Amino acid sequence: MLTQDDAWKIARKLKAEVKTGRRHELAIFRYQGSYLAQFGISRGSRNQPHDYIPKQLFLTHKQCRELRDCPLTLEGYVQILVGKGLLPTA
Repeated sequence: MLTQDDAWKIARKLKAEVKTGRRHELAIFRYQGSYLAQFGISRGSRNQPHDYIPKQLFLTHKQCRELRDCPLTLEGYVQILVGKGLLPTA
């Protein structure tokens, strides 16, 4: 289960722009200036599940945990997106 703290770790790792919304913070990931993905970070209970994040980042739950825990780098995440055809090859 991903928590609020996990969501913040992922947002920082992706260098996401964070905007304040009415009910939650919105982490927006841009790559080379282009919008790619976003996910919400609840301001409620720290233990509230954030298990929707992998789908919104086009990752499996395992890949998302690896992104949180550091085996998966920002560059590795970008390569996953290239492999899925979501980004052009560099």
